[in-house]
Amino acid sequence: GNMFEILEGNIVKDPRPEKILNVWKERVVLTDRYFGIAMAIDTYPDTATAIVLLATKEEVNTGAYLKSISWTDTPDYISAKANCPVK
Repeated sequence: GNMFEILEGNIVKDPRPEKILNVWKERVVLTDRYFGIAMAIDTYPDTATAIVLLATKEEVNTGAYLKSISWTDTPDYISAKANCPVK
């Protein structure tokens, strides 16, 4: 399966007083909030099934999305998993 980061957009109101009355520019886009890693098991055009391999303790809200991951080296939390021999 393909590996994905579980993320959520992080847009907040601009705290600067001069921006509060400017309706179109009152938001600040911050770095996405990170929730964990998931591995896709089965996918269809409109749905997918995944297993969460690593997660934070924060609650994931509706609207979170998955972002593809590509590694040059396998992370420790994946390489530490037991390998099952194929019979």
